[in-house]
Amino acid sequence: IVPASGQDVAFAVQLLANHRDLLPNEWKENVGFHGQTHTIRHEGWHKHLTDKVSTYAKARAMRSDIWASTAATDAFVTASLEGERITIQEALLISDQTWIP
Repeated sequence: IVPASGQDVAFAVQLLANHRDLLPNEWKENVGFHGQTHTIRHEGWHKHLTDKVSTYAKARAMRSDIWASTAATDAFVTASLEGERITIQEALLISDQTWIP
């Protein structure tokens, strides 16, 4: 991995992955998340993610709030570098941030 500035790394929470887009009423009824989401389509999957945040700590707190307040109890933190998905470990190393158990 080529070292990059912390600004190149972003974190988000993946709420759900399925094989189709969800209608707004389906989000409300099935997931219960009312924040902004983005859908990434990859190899037949529709991955539904929150807005990006700059730190792992913010994404981790967002994930905890999502677990407590929605039906997305398997939501998890994701990381990207210049828009490409990378592992959390890589993102933490690149951005000099600390993992939170």
